[in-house]
Amino acid sequence: KKRLPYFSRLIFLQSLLALSAVWASYTFDEPTSFIYAIMGIVIVQQASVICLTVQRLHDMGHSGWFCWGLWLPGLVFLGKNPLFFKQLRDGTLNPDATDFILMACVALFVGGLIFSPGQKGDNKYEYYIKV
Repeated sequence: KKRLPYFSRLIFLQSLLALSAVWASYTFDEPTSFIYAIMGIVIVQQASVICLTVQRLHDMGHSGWFCWGLWLPGLVFLGKNPLFFKQLRDGTLNPDATDFILMACVALFVGGLIFSPGQKGDNKYEYYIKV
């Protein structure tokens, strides 16, 4: 029911994040200003993705708490690699099999959100007004 709008908005938000990162890299000369700008952009973008994902989960008849399916693998990855950003910048990041499994979990979750149909009619989270 709402698969295409979810997918198109998700692509738009990810594109906006990429363009903002490029803009910030050309705008800020100091590394700390650049990092703060990127952190602010990422926080706003991820908040939008959470809202969009909760809306899609409600469309499918699931609780919005399942949104942790997107965040938990990322938090585990960052907890496992606390120096991720420094290693990425230095070119010394060496992902192992666990990192790829975490990325695959996120990809499967997003794929399920995109390709699973929504519930027909009313559900616990959405009500349709019949005119």
